This record gives sequence, C-alpha cells and structure tokens, in this order.
Amino acid sequence: MKISIVVIFDKFRKEKLTRLLSSINPQLDRNKFDLETLLMHESNKRLEKPDLPFEFSYINIPEKQGIAFNRNQGIKYAKGDIIIFIDDDCWVQDLWLSSLLKPLQED
Repeated sequence: MKISIVVIFDKFRKEKLTRLLSSINPQLDRNKFDLETLLMHESNKRLEKPDLPFEFSYINIPEKQGIAFNRNQGIKYAKGDIIIFIDDDCWVQDLWLSSLLKPLQED
C-alpha cells in the first residue's frame, strides 16, 4: 500500500517542517508501506528545494486559490492509495499514523 503525506504551506518555516517530519518519521514502517511526502508550497515565487533532513518532493502551487484548490493539487500529484493531509505547524503523537491507517487496513 502506498501512502502519500501532503503538507501544504505558504511560508517556508524550516523549524516547523523539521518538527513535523521528525514526529512522523519514527512511525513509518517502510517494510510495510511505500511512502511519499509531498511539500506543497503555496506561493507565486518558487523556492529552491528546501534543505531538510528527510526525503520529500517539493511542488510549487499558485497562491490564494483556497484550501480546496490546494488539496486538489495535493491529490493531483500524490501517487498514494491513501492520501493524508497535515499542516506544517502541526506535529503528531505516537501511533498517529497507525491509528489513521488501522480502519483502512481492516476493511
């Protein structure tokens, strides 16, 4: 099963993205799941690919199109069977990912 984690942000905040990805990373069982992380930058000015200590794809999308547009862009670029959206200023608790996936794996 392929899982896409989509993070949409409008301002590059390295410390917040690092905190988020650091909280998710220990939960990723790469033997069980094929995973991709997409950083969707909502801005009319493209950045160079941010320097973060994690593997990810960087995609620039037009700004001020609204959350529905942004998420649809995430869906457009994601290759996962399951797509998870999370904000860049969040971080997750232990078992967050397995709690999200468990009902989908059982049915």
